[in-house]
Amino acid sequence: ELCRRHLYRRRMIRLTGRHPFNSEPPLGLLQKYRFITPTQLHVVRNHGAVPKLDWETHTLLVGGPVAPNPYEVSMDELVALPSSEFPITLSCCGN
Repeated sequence: ELCRRHLYRRRMIRLTGRHPFNSEPPLGLLQKYRFITPTQLHVVRNHGAVPKLDWETHTLLVGGPVAPNPYEVSMDELVALPSSEFPITLSCCGN
């Protein structure tokens, strides 16, 4: 249920066919929220196929310069971490 809340956004407009997956919220919803777009309405842009991952078994490996001692986190562990929200500007370089 948790993964559905994070990944499923039924009000999005699909911009392409099956691949790659690209979508954006309807203009009316963007106008409703004005300058701050809610997280669940963020745009989705992909240039290739999106891998089909299983929430229960997929893990994220964190390593490199940001983590000298590499470690893995599950999706449930990832969404349980503290989060922060702050305004940012997203610009499409194709415009």
